[in-house]
Amino acid sequence: MLVALDIADENDDYSAAKSIMVISQTFYINADARSHGQGDGASDTEDNGVYEPQDQPEYFQRRLKSHRVWQNMRFWESAVFESIGSEMAKINTRDKVEYHQREIDVRLRACEWA
Repeated sequence: MLVALDIADENDDYSAAKSIMVISQTFYINADARSHGQGDGASDTEDNGVYEPQDQPEYFQRRLKSHRVWQNMRFWESAVFESIGSEMAKINTRDKVEYHQREIDVRLRACEWA
């Protein structure tokens, strides 16, 4: 995913970077995959002596959070405007559907009166 973020950042493809951000908060690897089969997989101690249970998922976001794209103000502006535009389109579509439904109801009532 880091390579994909590099390419998205180089090409100002902030829509792809935003998608990767969402994906990185969704997908994770199991602790067993991190331990590479060492130990019993029940628990582990880091090099710094901190106990870390092995059944905790590690989300990809943890590995991507230091990427330079997150420091890019143009990325955040694009992500916010894209999200707002998407939500406005949903509202606009819903309003159009409601408007047409009211119009159909009015026409049906007019036919009943005729």
